[in-house]
Amino acid sequence: STGFVRIFQNSRFGSRPLFPHFFGWRKLSTHTGKIQTVGIIGAGQMGGGIAQVAAQVAQKNVIVLDTSEKILSSSQKFIHKLLSKNVEKGKITEADLSQTMDRITWTVSMDDFKNADFVIEAVSEDINLKKNIFSNLCGIVPQHAVLATNTSCLLYTSDAADDLLC
Repeated sequence: STGFVRIFQNSRFGSRPLFPHFFGWRKLSTHTGKIQTVGIIGAGQMGGGIAQVAAQVAQKNVIVLDTSEKILSSSQKFIHKLLSKNVEKGKITEADLSQTMDRITWTVSMDDFKNADFVIEAVSEDINLKKNIFSNLCGIVPQHAVLATNTSCLLYTSDAADDLLC
């Protein structure tokens, strides 16, 4: 997670990949500002973990999207539980917990990504689902936004990545 946090704390958009585990889907040279808002698609274990790191460690505003309020609520409770354990252990304060949770917005509407600087999809390994997500994102996010995937191998082992460019 150290490299992941470094993206949000120190990076400026450039023409090179920001992090080897994320694949940017747009030309990155149109924006020179720092990342302020991170969008995450998928509130499962991976998406929730990315949200926690981005909000807690990198201290970025985070928008988490999933298909139902029930899934979002479950992810929110899980993150709160993890942070509460860190409070009990003395690793963070109650104020840190509250501030971290306040940085995260939970939504079922992709339109809430309209001001996101960096969007990561963390959904199941279904190429058609990923294509649909990126197709919809391209019409919503600002032109400077970096669109990334947290895929384990699906896009690297097929020609599908070319189909996802905006």
